[in-house]
Amino acid sequence: MDPAAPPTDELIRFLLPQAHTRGVIIRGSHILAEAARVHGLAGPVAELFGQTLLASILLLSISKGGTRQVLQLDATGNAPVRRLLAETARGSVRGYLRWQEDEPVMHS
Repeated sequence: MDPAAPPTDELIRFLLPQAHTRGVIIRGSHILAEAARVHGLAGPVAELFGQTLLASILLLSISKGGTRQVLQLDATGNAPVRRLLAETARGSVRGYLRWQEDEPVMHS
């Protein structure tokens, strides 16, 4: 792999008929890095947000019809992020974070 080449993401579907198994492998390091950069996130919050985006892509990739998928995660208790939401449609993903009102934004 060329270190100067831009990162690429992949979605690889597989089917193992004899094991009655199908699955998807997602390589999304560029999505993780770009989401952290766009939102100014670092550390565990950046990782959790990126994983939420990838999970939404995974859900769309295995759904029948596959037109749109929304994944919403709500925290209980005293978590710094109240809600993580990711929406995926064919060829795109977007996400939102809702911070607790009294929580400072966790920038790098």
